[in-house]
Amino acid sequence: MALPEFSHSMTDGTGIEFDERLLSPENDETVCAIRTIPLNENHMREFCREHGIVSYLPQKRVWKVSEYFKNGKLYRYQKEVLRPMFTSYLFAKLNSDQKAQLWASKKITTILVPPSLDRFLMELRAVHAFELAGLEQELEFNEGLRENDQFVIESGIWSGVIGRLEKKKGRFKWSVWLDFINQYIQTVINPADYKLRRLEE
Repeated sequence: MALPEFSHSMTDGTGIEFDERLLSPENDETVCAIRTIPLNENHMREFCREHGIVSYLPQKRVWKVSEYFKNGKLYRYQKEVLRPMFTSYLFAKLNSDQKAQLWASKKITTILVPPSLDRFLMELRAVHAFELAGLEQELEFNEGLRENDQFVIESGIWSGVIGRLEKKKGRFKWSVWLDFINQYIQTVINPADYKLRRLEE
């Protein structure tokens, strides 16, 4: 059999959606992490949209590979697409009636209410910043990270986000701990592009 031939293409537009209202809960509203049944993240995003619920489904770049035969020859087509950043998770601003609507959908398994709303909103701002950065560069997820100087970035897309800065092989890695998945998320940044303030631990 002949070796497959490769081609690739980029998606048009980013496909990224983020509603700033998510970060401003009012009255009895709270912002939660929603765990869906497998492969239902996009379905639940549409459910939220149809029911007027402010939600957020972070995305990351992946390569989708398709194969087909033409004139007896195997071709492989590689296309960059967006997929959910966190398997089976999306986020939403909910009141008590909206929580009941989500449970009634029978498409979720858990509604996680954060112990600290301020911390959780900071994490969501960080996730969105990583989402945008991930359109241009790779993201990493790590369960452990050696202790490094802790900073808050006070400018740009990372404004208000607290994380750790690590220099490795001439590059600076910016890492933020996400409580809801018990992992660090990392990407490469140039500290000279931002205003950073070191935090005392």
